[in-house]
Amino acid sequence: MTLSHLDKIRRSEWIRATAIRCARTFFTTILGVFTADTLITEVDWKAALLAATSATVYILILCIVAGLPEVDDTVIYKKYYKSDDTENKLP
Repeated sequence: MTLSHLDKIRRSEWIRATAIRCARTFFTTILGVFTADTLITEVDWKAALLAATSATVYILILCIVAGLPEVDDTVIYKKYYKSDDTENKLP
């Protein structure tokens, strides 16, 4: 496996993990704003979307600066290679 191929895998894993984390943050924030109010018609959706977007941007910046523990070389190696198999599962 070449270094550039490992970088492509690492990048794609990072994008996937970051997208999942951002989506979870967005919907958790929306759900938090929704459950704080009593009725769905009384929810200030503009404020809810603004809060969710702000939280998502914060998580995205955090992922860029601090990285993701899910995207580790050992995790990538275990995902794409078996210890007893000489063939790999790389795309």
